[in-house]
Amino acid sequence: MGVDRCRTLTSDWFREWMLNPDHNPIHPNLKTTVYCNAIAAGGVEEWDFAWQMFKNATVATEAAKLRSALACTEVPWLLNR
Repeated sequence: MGVDRCRTLTSDWFREWMLNPDHNPIHPNLKTTVYCNAIAAGGVEEWDFAWQMFKNATVATEAAKLRSALACTEVPWLLNR
């Protein structure tokens, strides 16, 4: 039960960011976990959003978190395009 709620929460936070890319509501200490879990639970739309945010990142630590999270996908062909 707790794990499912955690997955839902991380996906909701990521979706909130997707709806307003100029304002990332995810706490900096949770970004690595939230990004990875949201991309693992998501699909093409979440992966593409993270890819765009990675390409546009101006802070190296943010880019590193996003790059790492992109590998969390459970849709392998996304990594090969």
